[in-house]
Amino acid sequence: MHAFEPDHMAAVSTFVARRPTPREAIGFGVRWAIGHGLSLLIIGSVLSLLKMALEKSQPVLFSSGVLDRLVGVVLVLLGLWTLHQLRPGTLHHTHDHSHSHNDASAVGGAQPSKPHLHADGTRHSHSHGEHKHGSLLMGMLHGAAGTGAFVSQAALAVSSYGFAMVFAYTLSFSIGVLLSMGLYAGLFGSVITWGGKRGAQIILGARAMTGLLACGIGVCLIMEVELPGLFDWLKR
Repeated sequence: MHAFEPDHMAAVSTFVARRPTPREAIGFGVRWAIGHGLSLLIIGSVLSLLKMALEKSQPVLFSSGVLDRLVGVVLVLLGLWTLHQLRPGTLHHTHDHSHSHNDASAVGGAQPSKPHLHADGTRHSHSHGEHKHGSLLMGMLHGAAGTGAFVSQAALAVSSYGFAMVFAYTLSFSIGVLLSMGLYAGLFGSVITWGGKRGAQIILGARAMTGLLACGIGVCLIMEVELPGLFDWLKR
């Protein structure tokens, strides 16, 4: 359930909406989850080893909400970046691929790569390697922001069994987050790709929606407005 917190989904969605093919979408979700897990494992291990599991004894950075507000700022920036990509001048640049087109009539056998349109009818100016690690870094920030609460609540429940159990619990938790976010990102990307085949406006609409949601959720985090989780209704 943790993977489906609104700010987590909003962050990954901004990356997926930009490059929604299922394979790339899953990659964004998995990289975000890896970053999230790395932060939990590294920072959580340090806090546990230093016996700082109780909230009152945690460093201010992990208990004052500073990192949550930083997540909010980054989400707003991601949202604005996503909305910025909707500008006509940005959408109609060519997107150069490294595909080679073999043609028996071509001298040398292979022709240089050529700019071309995507299947969704839009053009892009980015390269495949652009923003490759953005979701990983965002996941690390999210993980760092949630480490204090995770250690003082979930990990504390198994701390009586020793550090090894805390580490194993955190690792299994992170694997669950990875599977959940990979599934979400893949499904979201598949839906956008499917819709894009029926009209480029669907993809543009999805990008606008994710951009606006990221901005809205980011502002809520900055203002410390509590947001309900996707499955909070199950806890009632």
